[in-house]
This record gives sequence, structure tokens and C-alpha cells, in this order.
Amino acid sequence: MFRKFFLKKQYKKVDEIFDDNSFNQNLYQGLLKAFNTLLEDIKDGELYSFGIFTSGEYSYAGITANTYSGLDKVIKEYKDNSSYTNVSVDDLKHELKWSPCDWVYNCEINNDELDKVDQKLQELNEISNLIIDKYNDFDSALVVVDNKIIQRLNKLYCACLSKLKTEHSEVSRNIIFGIWLGDQSEEDRVRFISQINSKELAKKFITESRLGIETYESRQ
Repeated sequence: MFRKFFLKKQYKKVDEIFDDNSFNQNLYQGLLKAFNTLLEDIKDGELYSFGIFTSGEYSYAGITANTYSGLDKVIKEYKDNSSYTNVSVDDLKHELKWSPCDWVYNCEINNDELDKVDQKLQELNEISNLIIDKYNDFDSALVVVDNKIIQRLNKLYCACLSKLKTEHSEVSRNIIFGIWLGDQSEEDRVRFISQINSKELAKKFITESRLGIETYESRQ
């Protein structure tokens, strides 16, 4: 009885966070500010990727992005490493273009709104841990957390990124927006990108990403 009451209380806390409009507003305004900051700092047409980078637990929402010149910079850094001397520039370009952990703007931009979002995400992460601790079956607990929190965050992230892309279509037309995790399946990446971007951009991502995977696997 106590366990059911405790869990019900935690579910209510989750609903309160998601129902608080300031959470949604801070996320959107944080994304907008970060996007504008990037556009002010780089040349037109340089930015090819933009989105949210997070952990598997969704305990924070960082900004991730990359430019074509940033990609060239990272490729040069890899080529300066003796382990990659024999890897061609073209192969590295295929492999690194859609590797957010290698992007020059990965979790490098922040603002007050995103700090407020991270505070709420920390609260949600703490609630997730409490829910998991109260379940005897770990797998069942993960399903509950996924349904109650993770899927709702995915929906919110996609909605805010889609809104940003639509309302700034003139500058975002050729930029691929997405949700990125350090450890993420290709299926999830494609699902998010397909929800946020046009069919043409989603197809472009799928083609380039698969080429990068195939190029990497051919060297193993």
C-alpha cells in the first residue's frame, strides 16, 4: 500500500513539472538563444547540424551543433594523430560528420534558460531513481520511467526543435535538427530527425550517416 502511495506521489510530481508552462518556454527560449548565438558567430551556410545533446538518463539538455569548417578542423586533429595517418580525409569526413561527440560546438553553448531546464531535468532524474528503487523488477521500473518521463521529454524536445525550425525556416532550411545521445541507436537518431525535418533532409541524413557507419566498419 505504501509503495503504491509513494509512486502515485512521484507520478504527480512528474505531471506538475510537465504541466508547468515555464518548463516548455525555457526550453524553447534556450534553444532559440543558442541558435541565434551560433548564427551570429559563423558565416551563412556554414551550420549544417543543430539540436539537443543529452545522456541516456536525460539528466541535462546541452546544445550540440557543427559547421563545415568545424568538421574540417576535427578531421585535421584526427589526421595529426598517428593512429589515423593512413585514414583518408574523405573517410574521416564520412565518419565524423554525424558524430556529435566530435563536433566543435558540442555542449559548448549555454544560457540562463537552459540552466533552468537542467534544474527541472535534475528533479526528473531524481524522481526516476526513486521510482526505480521502489520497484522489485528493474526492467519493469525502466518501462515506467520511459513511459512517464523519457517519452514525454522526447515529445517536448521534438516539438520545440520543430517550432524553432519552422519559425526560422529561412535560415534553418538546410540545417538538420535532431536529438542526440552519447550512446544512441541509429534507429532512434533517424526517428527523431524524421519527426523534426523535411523528408529530403531526413533522407540526406540517412544516406550520409549510413555511409559513415559503413566506412568505419570497413576499417575494423
